[in-house]
Amino acid sequence: MWLILSLKLNKPELFGTLGPKKVKPTPADHEFQLVDWKIQQLVSKFSGVLSRAEIQVLLELKEAEHLRQGYILPALNLGYLEMTLPDKPSSKLQKYRLTKIGKNLQLHIMS
Repeated sequence: MWLILSLKLNKPELFGTLGPKKVKPTPADHEFQLVDWKIQQLVSKFSGVLSRAEIQVLLELKEAEHLRQGYILPALNLGYLEMTLPDKPSSKLQKYRLTKIGKNLQLHIMS
């Protein structure tokens, strides 16, 4: 299932001939953005600052790599999540939090 999030299109340079570039979007970057159900699930259950292990428990997932590839990396690339230690992405102290866009999506999903 896909959720369509409606926002203004202000930065057409985000879209190349091969699709969206990996740039952190702002709330005004997209007219319509399709949000995968995995990201919806992650964002809807997210609260505060969480480690990878806490997110894994929250989503009831067994495989850490599946969580990373299917949930965390897409949410980071689309700008819904951010790292608390962006200069140290593989740190054991790394945690994640929702961005402004992620919080807006969470409010949209919950309403």
